[in-house]
Amino acid sequence: MRTEITAGQASDYVGFDMVMTDNLTQPSVLLADRGYDADRIRATMSKRHVLAEIPM
Repeated sequence: MRTEITAGQASDYVGFDMVMTDNLTQPSVLLADRGYDADRIRATMSKRHVLAEIPM
């Protein structure tokens, strides 16, 4: 499990990019809040065969 805390005014996409650029083991599920509901994030997870659980 990996978490990243960003400033309140920062875009959630910044936190996503920071976590995903680390050399971590391949996740199987992404649990995220509505701030991460973006086509780009869903496409990235789909390409990596990761189940994205993100409310719309």
